[in-house]
Formats: sequence, C-alpha cells, structure tokens
Amino acid sequence: MEIPVSAVHEAAIQLGIDTLAEAVEELKKEQLTKALETSSAVTLIDRVADLYRRDLRGSENAKSHRTI
Repeated sequence: MEIPVSAVHEAAIQLGIDTLAEAVEELKKEQLTKALETSSAVTLIDRVADLYRRDLRGSENAKSHRTI
C-alpha cells in the first residue's frame, strides 16, 4: 500500500513535534510488533491511516460527482 506524503505530513503536523519525535524513535529502535504496542507509534500510525482513508473517500466522492 502506498501512503500519500500529504497524509504523513498532515499527521505529523497534527501530532506535534514531541509526539512525532517519540514515535519515530520508537519505530526506529523497536521491532514492528513492539512498536505497535507503544502509544506514540500507534498514535502516528492511526493518524496517518485516518488521513489516508479521508483522502481516499474524498477522491471517490470527487469521481462520483463528475459530470460527463
């Protein structure tokens, strides 16, 4: 799955620098399964996923409203 950079960027802005830095450190030093158990990493991943789904729904809505 490809995640748009815009979703990651917006999630990073919403989380703030402290939570983002903590999440990145957790993801870098932990195995993925352990990282998914930590609050900051989970928060970052959840936020990116939410924004990705929102953007995906927006794309689908835009396509359905096109006129020919």
